[in-house]
Amino acid sequence: MKRFYSLALIFAFLFPVALWGYKNLYIIPKLSFYAPETLLVEWQTPDPTPQGRVYIGEETQKDFIARILDYPVVVREKKRGEKTKHRVLIREIEPNKVYRLRVANYDPFWVEIKYSREYRFKAVVRDGRWMEGVVVDLGPFLGLSTGNTYRIYWKTNKPAFGKVIVENAKGERRVFKAEVKRSWQEVELSGLKPNESYRYKVVVYDQDTTETHYFEFTTLPKKGPYRIAVLGDSRANYHQPSDMAAVNGVNEQTLREIFSEIYKDRPHLVFVTGDLIQGYTDDIDYT
Repeated sequence: MKRFYSLALIFAFLFPVALWGYKNLYIIPKLSFYAPETLLVEWQTPDPTPQGRVYIGEETQKDFIARILDYPVVVREKKRGEKTKHRVLIREIEPNKVYRLRVANYDPFWVEIKYSREYRFKAVVRDGRWMEGVVVDLGPFLGLSTGNTYRIYWKTNKPAFGKVIVENAKGERRVFKAEVKRSWQEVELSGLKPNESYRYKVVVYDQDTTETHYFEFTTLPKKGPYRIAVLGDSRANYHQPSDMAAVNGVNEQTLREIFSEIYKDRPHLVFVTGDLIQGYTDDIDYT
């Protein structure tokens, strides 16, 4: 009987931790400007949690594995008490620079930390007022390749227009426009040559303009053999000893490592078979 009560007590202690970990998959920060050069980051957790923190740094083109938690600044919440609403002030923000950030919270028992995905933002000053400018917040992503076409997808933090600038090895440029103002964009690059290497960048604009870094791709050859990579089941893993194993329902640590290995072999096609994400949300960004 004593053994039964001991097991019951252990279950009663661990169950809220597990439940909190499952519920708190999707931390979505709200960004605004508290004062000139001062960013206010606010977010909510489903259960009261201790002191939150914000990881922030300027956007760079460093290797995306090396920078997984490579943020030069970590700002902790001033109030230490447990709560569901969290807020952090980030000072010395420079206008017209693209930053990246994550928010994070320990669970109510200070056992493990939960991170949000990485967000991007830019401050602009218009008529003396500080506000959030337009940036590519997700992507860009490549997909649906043929020998002559490629599709590029991205999401901005607010509705905007966009265009893709593509250069071949000779430096010849072509521009493909997304002429409908919206957050999710999809542009087809056409008239490409098979088995040719290109570089591209995405430019988004509305009342201000932001450019991404340059990225590269190679079109499919007309005939094989083709190198194909297949992966799946990259959803969150709560048993893996890594803070990045459960980020918004995705095992970000493992997924980054897998794609880094895949990239070394330069496959022509990559198939993700399923179970990319675990958990549930009504946020359209994850559906």
